[in-house]
Amino acid sequence: MRGETEEVAAAAGGEGGLTPTRKLVALAELLGVRTAFHSPGDISPVGVAANLAVDVSTPAFGYQESHTYNEATHEVFPGTPVVRDGYLTPSDAPGWGVDLDEREAAKHPPVKFLHESWAAGVRHPDGGLDAP
Repeated sequence: MRGETEEVAAAAGGEGGLTPTRKLVALAELLGVRTAFHSPGDISPVGVAANLAVDVSTPAFGYQESHTYNEATHEVFPGTPVVRDGYLTPSDAPGWGVDLDEREAAKHPPVKFLHESWAAGVRHPDGGLDAP
C-alpha cells in the first residue's frame, strides 16, 4: 500500500464505528498515509464529532471535510461542531460533546430529501446496497 495511495477517505460511521475507524487510522499511521474524513450533510453532528475525536488523536491527520448545519440541527443537537475561521474544533463537553434535545427533535419531523429517496431505492433497510 505504501506509495500507492495518498489518503484514506473515511467516516467513523461508515467504517462501523470508532474502534474499526481507529484501526484503519492506525494502519494509515504505520504506512505514512494521511486521513481525509468525510462529513457531508447526511452525517449527523454526532458522526462529525466522532470524526473529530479521531482527527485529534492521530499524527496521520490530513484534513476534515465539513458541512454547515441549519439552525434546526443546532437546536436538536446542542454542541453540533461549527466551522470557525476554517477550523472545526472538538467540544470540551464530556464524550463527543454533542447532545440530543428530544423536545426540539419532536418539533422537526423527518422528511425525505432527494438523496434519501434515491438511497431508499438502492439500499436495504440495514444500509447494504441492492445489487442490480
